[in-house]
Amino acid sequence: MIVMCSTFLNETVVAHLGATPSVIFTKLREKITATLIRTKAQGTLDSMDAVLLRLDTKRRTLQSAGAKTPVWIVRNGIMTTLKPD
Repeated sequence: MIVMCSTFLNETVVAHLGATPSVIFTKLREKITATLIRTKAQGTLDSMDAVLLRLDTKRRTLQSAGAKTPVWIVRNGIMTTLKPD
């Protein structure tokens, strides 16, 4: 599962270069779902949680997408939690 998802993620990022993490995850989910529908019919079930971050160091911005997963940033020993919406 992890190899398939990694491959699909690489393909999706290249195909949608510059897209937001949520768009990447939507496209990735479409590919994975189509593949798992075929796999489920063969009797294999699996799942995986993931978080995708996009860090723009020039603009000093961070975008994230994940399954209701928070992002923890530790700076100078202080942890900040970015809660999912």
